[in-house]
Amino acid sequence: MRRRCAADAQPLFVFIQQPTAEPIANDRWIRVVGTLSLVGNEQIELPLITPGEVSYVEEPLFPYIY
Repeated sequence: MRRRCAADAQPLFVFIQQPTAEPIANDRWIRVVGTLSLVGNEQIELPLITPGEVSYVEEPLFPYIY
């Protein structure tokens, strides 16, 4: 596996549809287990996760390869 640096990073936007009004803290890593689908219109489609479980996790040792 070739290691990549932050300059190689590609932004990925994934919407999380929270069933409750509980906010997710900024600048924290989370793990989400749920159902993945697509949401969009005629111009763009984006991934959407409907979570079954959301938990806070520690930042990975190499965060830019996850």
